[in-house]
Amino acid sequence: MNALEVLLSKRWIIKEDDPSLYYTIKDNLKEIKKIMQEKFGYIITINPHLIKLEKIPGFAEPWMGITEFLSIHEYQMLCYILMFLEDKEREEQFLLSSLTDFLKAQREEDPFDWTVFTTRRQLVRVIKYCIKQNMIVTTEGDEDTYAKNMETEILYENTGTSHYFMRNFMIDIMQLHTPEEFQDSEWLHMDENRGLMRRQRVYRKLLLSPGVYREENNNEDFAYIRHYYHQIESDFSSYFPCDLHLHSSGAYLNLSDECAMGKTFPFHNTLSDLILFIHHKINKQIKNKSIQVESYEQIQMPYDSFLNLCQTVIKKHLMYLPKKYQEMDIKHLSTLVIDQMEMLGFLTIRDEIVKLYPIIGKVMGDLKESGGL
Repeated sequence: MNALEVLLSKRWIIKEDDPSLYYTIKDNLKEIKKIMQEKFGYIITINPHLIKLEKIPGFAEPWMGITEFLSIHEYQMLCYILMFLEDKEREEQFLLSSLTDFLKAQREEDPFDWTVFTTRRQLVRVIKYCIKQNMIVTTEGDEDTYAKNMETEILYENTGTSHYFMRNFMIDIMQLHTPEEFQDSEWLHMDENRGLMRRQRVYRKLLLSPGVYREENNNEDFAYIRHYYHQIESDFSSYFPCDLHLHSSGAYLNLSDECAMGKTFPFHNTLSDLILFIHHKINKQIKNKSIQVESYEQIQMPYDSFLNLCQTVIKKHLMYLPKKYQEMDIKHLSTLVIDQMEMLGFLTIRDEIVKLYPIIGKVMGDLKESGGL
């Protein structure tokens, strides 16, 4: 077991849940701390209850949000719940009604209305996420019942891990107002394109992003990888079973099947299969020159044209899909696939124009190659 891979694949290692894993990582912590702090600028928190590696991205990506959440309200609720738990002792119990009263009081001008089914469903999603992250446990009651009936009471217990959910900032975050300011706050008053800070940013991008691309207006990070390619490849291959692939337009960390440091694409689901088929179609059209590749091996096309391309690919493979997808509207399914591609960083959409990144040439598949779904 690679202790570093475990830390990267989990939010935290809780001693009570897995004492053996906790102590295994603790025994290797000195070496891990040196690597993470020097190369990535990551901090490791350790106490008698848990070990956590603070994984900060070099650049924020859409997939880095909480995929279980469907609205901004749910992120707000999560922050209020963290505030609520801040004053609770470890193993202290509390009722759902006390939590909902607290949440409602935090928004005096526009309070949460628990009589509305949608609002209760949002709260249930947030509570289930907190349970999944082991910040609270359900002692008695059921969240789904509360979604149907607001009079339902549920008893919870605080685990104490919520104190370590949010990252620590070195400055007063009330001074920060945009995502970019939060992103730059760690390296405030430093030249981020030089020295240690630049290396840490590049290493974080390679670790957590699908690829690091050569861009017209922002080429410093890619130039750094090209210049220090051998050192970077040596570092990463000594940490994980992986290879660093460098091309004229991008750099990619290619993990072996044995690597288990987190989620990797493709996932074992139908949407991933369809994305591979779409990538295969695009690469085929590039070869026959029906799609033109622009500078830095990127492709741009109108959203409607890309939507039509996705629908064509899906129709071709429709008979091989699970029944629920066969019965789904083709346009709706295509939209789901495009949303997934955007979330994974394979494309961006601005002003009805789709920009496809060169990674689509790295991950593709077809029925003849995969042997079917």
